[in-house]
Amino acid sequence: MKRILLFLSILIIALTNVWAKKSLSTPPVDAPKITLTVQPGSEFYIDFTGLPDKDITIWVESDGVQTPIEVPKGVEEGQLLQLRTVKDNTIILHGDITKMAIEAQDSQISELNADNNNSIQRVSLYLTPISKVSFRECKNLDLLYVRECATSEIDITGCSSLAELKCNGNEDLSVLDITQCPALEDLECEENQIEVLDFSNCPKIKTVNAAFNAIKSLDFSNNPLLELLDVDSNQIEDLKIDKCTSLKELIIEDNQLTSIDVSKNTKLTKLQIGENRIQEVDLTGLTELIRFHCPKQEGGMEKVDLTPCTKLQYVVTYENRMKELKLPASEDLLRIECYDEELKSLDISKNKNLTELFCENNKIESINTKDHLKLLTFRARNNPLKSLDLSNSPDLVRLEMKGTPSLSEIKVAPELKKANWIELNGCKLDACAIDFVVKALNDTFVEEQPNLKKLFIANNPGTATCNTKAATDKHWVVDAQGDGTGCPQSTLQPILDNIVIGATSKGAYIYSDIAVETTVYTVAGEVATRAIVEGATLLPLAQGSYIVQAGNKAKKIIVQ
Repeated sequence: MKRILLFLSILIIALTNVWAKKSLSTPPVDAPKITLTVQPGSEFYIDFTGLPDKDITIWVESDGVQTPIEVPKGVEEGQLLQLRTVKDNTIILHGDITKMAIEAQDSQISELNADNNNSIQRVSLYLTPISKVSFRECKNLDLLYVRECATSEIDITGCSSLAELKCNGNEDLSVLDITQCPALEDLECEENQIEVLDFSNCPKIKTVNAAFNAIKSLDFSNNPLLELLDVDSNQIEDLKIDKCTSLKELIIEDNQLTSIDVSKNTKLTKLQIGENRIQEVDLTGLTELIRFHCPKQEGGMEKVDLTPCTKLQYVVTYENRMKELKLPASEDLLRIECYDEELKSLDISKNKNLTELFCENNKIESINTKDHLKLLTFRARNNPLKSLDLSNSPDLVRLEMKGTPSLSEIKVAPELKKANWIELNGCKLDACAIDFVVKALNDTFVEEQPNLKKLFIANNPGTATCNTKAATDKHWVVDAQGDGTGCPQSTLQPILDNIVIGATSKGAYIYSDIAVETTVYTVAGEVATRAIVEGATLLPLAQGSYIVQAGNKAKKIIVQ
């Protein structure tokens, strides 16, 4: 990048670039121009680019002096002008500038005017204090960035080629007229004070990010190509999107909507409608939906049926006083957040790849977690659960059951290799129940984080007599002390002798009284399948010979 330093006054004090002409020729009368109105003494940088196919001359005019600068053709990086005005408050750039960026963080530009300039194509202004920007009738302007510039007025009337407009972070910008921008595809105007956006003459619009404004209504009846709409944190009461059949992401949280119709938006993959006044939503036909967020509806939302959403991966719904949440029979579902509701049941039996579940502060009496081998986080505090079976979740990292006063029975995997946070305080666990959990804890020690692993067991019937020393010996920080007298150690020994391994025509048959890690190998030593087995279990296998390792037993079988 070439750097040109100009001190602009009545005379040119310094010009350090070999491209600066010695002659003071004047620009053609019809040369495109860009006018900057600045404070005298301002200093700022202008990065500009000329034409790709011919040499051009740019004239910089200030304090009555016009300074020509030659720009060779094909220069892609742009030329960096450092301008400093002495007494004049106007700088005019004459010539075929196609791309321009301005940096003036410490100087105030009151106006940038490029009206009727048909050479300018791309302009980027960022963190440059500039009150007014005008590009009226700039027919070839296709990209305009005015980001965090404290701009209060942007005039893009007649910018018929403008495809991308980003004007976010201008707190005083309340009006944005895009009605004469028919080529507009991408609009980012979040964090302003815009009250009205009219897309009726923007048939090509694909992306709209207008979050954190003061918009009250939006009509996208003429915008069938719209793919992403983010109008989070506005004042929207009316939203028309039924013609937006290409819509994939809809984010309308924190508005004033009382209803939402997404029946025509069958390509949606993300739907975020929280913090409105919506009491019901019909998700029929949304088979592509991956993310659904619906927290904190004013007035509540009693039920949500997600069963049509067979590709769903993430669900977030809380503080709705919800009584019923129907989940899809899908193994794609990874994370559920449904806390602070009024749910009495939650069926996750078909969501076997679930990794995170947050369902605290509900009324759930039972939940089937036995087949969730990939579960990492389980948080179900303050529910009337009496028992919990996590024996097939060896990768569990975090378990939070604090304040579950009916919980008297809990099963975990024989070894919790990744766990670092277990909350069982305020439950109904006896010493043996606690000691079974302690026995499964890992003994990993991280020198940089010696207090990383924490076990909470206070306020249980068996707290005082459980074996907390076994936990501290494994480098766990425990919130209470037990003397270890409450549960005979013999009851903790796994009954590994009572394991049966056999074969059927469909696979390996294993029976075990307790949960044991089971691995099936081919005769070549490759892992065919792996599971946590308890009770009678059939592991499907193709015909062939295998070696089954279950607990401390191993046996060769033939499936035929």
